[in-house]
Amino acid sequence: MNDSSLTRLPLSEKSAESENHIRSVRTSDLEEQAAQLKGWQQHYSQLSAGTFKGEFKELEFPGLQLFFETTSSTLFQTGAMPPDIVAIGLPLAYDGAGHFCGESMTTAALHCFAGQGGFEYLSPEGLVMSGIVIRASDLLGQLSRSEAEKIAQVLERPQLLKVDEKSIASLRSFITGISLMAERAPQTLESEYLLHSLGQSVANAFIDTMLTRIDTETVRMSNAQRLKLIKNVRDIVVGTPDTPPSIQELCDALNVSRRTLQNCFQVGLNCTPLDFIKIVRLNGVRAMLRHCATVSEAASHWGFWHFGNFARDYRALFGTLPSLEHGQLQKLR
Repeated sequence: MNDSSLTRLPLSEKSAESENHIRSVRTSDLEEQAAQLKGWQQHYSQLSAGTFKGEFKELEFPGLQLFFETTSSTLFQTGAMPPDIVAIGLPLAYDGAGHFCGESMTTAALHCFAGQGGFEYLSPEGLVMSGIVIRASDLLGQLSRSEAEKIAQVLERPQLLKVDEKSIASLRSFITGISLMAERAPQTLESEYLLHSLGQSVANAFIDTMLTRIDTETVRMSNAQRLKLIKNVRDIVVGTPDTPPSIQELCDALNVSRRTLQNCFQVGLNCTPLDFIKIVRLNGVRAMLRHCATVSEAASHWGFWHFGNFARDYRALFGTLPSLEHGQLQKLR
């Protein structure tokens, strides 16, 4: 049985590696693996037989860390988060059963590492755990008063937060996409603007998923009210094409709660506000392809900086690659 006990660095402390915003290591030692996450007081014990293998990747955004930890063995973990720091875990894959703070793991639950008393975690073999580390005050500051009160109750103790299946599947897809982008195009993280935008998107994605099972208010809107709100969101997106608004910026501008905004798009269009923002921007690119010189010009104008993801999303929506459509439209001029 391998054993490791250590205190990790606070979230506010940065290593020299973090100046590059991305850090990735592979390990074959439990103690080395445990040393990777910062800001945790954690104890690892290996329970299953065999050689331990681990991986750890961390992306650092302003005020937020996104991590991916892979562990090959069954582990018994105990630990506690520093005051005002929370981690929200999202399992991407695992083999067998696991238990977090006395509750059985499910595919539709987030792991809330927060609050007093610490946590106990029997993690299964082949676990790939992603998650964010953020100050509780920063997390709650992006919510309406009623939403913040409900989320604050969740963060009082470590626990599993069961959420909507569709929403957590969408979150997994989004977070996996961020990981692939960092792996294949790390230069995109050199842009401070893009770094801030991605960090906001990651935070929003986790927050929106957490809110899917927290009844913060009863949302009652007529169809006319929903359509008006959707139009107002579209106007804001079109008005600032190269700087897509965050969910909180939309809520502040339109004087609505995140829950109201989420409900409006879920009921009215069967999508999330973030999905709608992307759709508006992709339509903007398509219209611009008729008169722009290059696809890159149109994509950049509408705030798409990772062209691989942009081309994939464009094809998913319109059924063709933007380069092909640009060539066809240019012939019609």
